[in-house]
Amino acid sequence: MKYLKKFEDIKIPINVGDTILGGRFKNKKTLVKKIGKNAKGDITINGKPLLKYRIVKESLSSDVDEYLKHIEGDGFEISTSDSKNNGYVFQNIRIYKPKSQITGYEYSNCINFDYKEIGDEVYRFLQETSLKISYIYLIKDGPVSSDITSRVREIISLEDILNNNDNFGMIKSICIGTN
Repeated sequence: MKYLKKFEDIKIPINVGDTILGGRFKNKKTLVKKIGKNAKGDITINGKPLLKYRIVKESLSSDVDEYLKHIEGDGFEISTSDSKNNGYVFQNIRIYKPKSQITGYEYSNCINFDYKEIGDEVYRFLQETSLKISYIYLIKDGPVSSDITSRVREIISLEDILNNNDNFGMIKSICIGTN
């Protein structure tokens, strides 16, 4: 008995009222109504053992709502979407300022704005989110020759933003990808 080590407490982030996944393939949403223990001492949720469930992955939309949604009042739009690349699913967040009430992102429907207008909010989101950031890029107007304006995708690093480098100038949009 003297060789047994004391284990640390295991904390499971589940509370009454949360939604978790259960069922045969652990893909059906279940509302947590009761957390308890059975006769063997196993933790139970709604009377079934804890291992019959899995926790819903952190949601991109909840992080966006918490950290970025308030900038919509300043004329910005925030869109989220999913994309697949080489078998991986990426979630994208795009922030832009539309010219008109057309829904959805379209380059020709965006107004140039100074990155500093949203820099603090983007910085806070990237610092606080639990999501893994895969890429960040800015869409800008490229060199203008006669009547032609081209768009340029400028990839920036997470470190650039977290080191408070907000000298990105005028942009059309910012896209943040997570996986």
